[in-house]
Amino acid sequence: MVMTGSDPGDDPRDAAAGKAGRPGGAGAHKHDWIARQLRRVYDEALEEEIPPEMLAILGKLDEPTPGREGGA
Repeated sequence: MVMTGSDPGDDPRDAAAGKAGRPGGAGAHKHDWIARQLRRVYDEALEEEIPPEMLAILGKLDEPTPGREGGA
């Protein structure tokens, strides 16, 4: 998966091209870029629908198991 951002400042190579004067330097810029990309991927995953097969499996977790009564 190629992670590209829409902002010109999203390119981590910008950190090496003159961002060192900023507090935190190039490392902070790269960290910010990674954080934005992770947030974008996470947000996209939240928007995806849960497949019906997965919902069926999750539904089985709510069903009582025959022969087992509460307690371990």
